[in-house]
Amino acid sequence: MTSSQDGGAHSPDSLQSETDFRSYISGGFEQINSKLDSLISGQLELSNRVVKIESVQVDLAKKLKDVEASVQYHSDETDDIKTQNAHLRVDLDKTSLALRDTTTLLDQMKQQIIKQEKYSRGFNLRFVGIPEAENEDAFQILGDVMKKFDLQPNVIENAHRIGRRGERPRHIIAKFLRRPERQQVLATARQKIKGEPFYVTVDLTAEELAQKRAAKPTMERLFKEDKRPRFRNGKIYVGNQVIPLDKTV
Repeated sequence: MTSSQDGGAHSPDSLQSETDFRSYISGGFEQINSKLDSLISGQLELSNRVVKIESVQVDLAKKLKDVEASVQYHSDETDDIKTQNAHLRVDLDKTSLALRDTTTLLDQMKQQIIKQEKYSRGFNLRFVGIPEAENEDAFQILGDVMKKFDLQPNVIENAHRIGRRGERPRHIIAKFLRRPERQQVLATARQKIKGEPFYVTVDLTAEELAQKRAAKPTMERLFKEDKRPRFRNGKIYVGNQVIPLDKTV
């Protein structure tokens, strides 16, 4: 009779159990190996991703440095432009100031020239409408005219026609030696040369002549109203009152 404690003998149930256990263990190892392979594959994939991410980070870091360098360059360039603009503004202000001073000086010089011209013309009178002849002597003609004013011919320093020849006689400009005789002729002209084909007027500058032409409609209206207007220094006077120019439509 065989003893159950004999180590060389196994029952069928024990053999089946051992087989099942080994199969269980083997299946477990296979699952573990499969999971391990999956983990290793996943780890490799993650490693590859990490490498790619690190590569992207390196590329981004390089681009960031390039951007920072570009920003710094443009910042420096902007600062240079701002500095240049500030210098240009200073130069412009200086130029504007110099231009303003020059304009002021030119205006002052212009006014001085006009003042001198007015002063010089203050000795002159224009004789308008005196018949003109070939080879005439304007000085001699005005010498005879001065006799009408009870003045000697030598009160006139110089005399000459002005402008181009045309159908009408050219004006004669007379320069008097002294203002009193000039003023006497101007003040008494209406009485002394009444009925003559010529008249006497002041010798205006171009600016004054333009002002007088602009004042003509107002002057004509005032004459019609018998207000006896006077044109002096670019203004219309009735008595001592300055009359504004009529508005033109």
